[in-house]
Amino acid sequence: MLKNSNEKDIAKISYFFGELIIYNLKGKWDIDEFGVPILSHIGGKEGMKKNPYKIVSRFIVNPQLNDLIGHYNILKDLVKK
Repeated sequence: MLKNSNEKDIAKISYFFGELIIYNLKGKWDIDEFGVPILSHIGGKEGMKKNPYKIVSRFIVNPQLNDLIGHYNILKDLVKK
């Protein structure tokens, strides 16, 4: 089912995943140098940036190796340090 996702679906899931991170770990939406939406200031840390679209896309391509909850938990642990 996930492998049949189109760009619109991936964008929606990415937005939701980004909002989850912003709500729970703090941060904000930003635009990188290529005009791509990213998350920045995750946990209030200036250098902490992530691209939710890439994270979700990697999960869809290979869910056995890429875990959204696991990625979120890694970010959560990094923010606590």
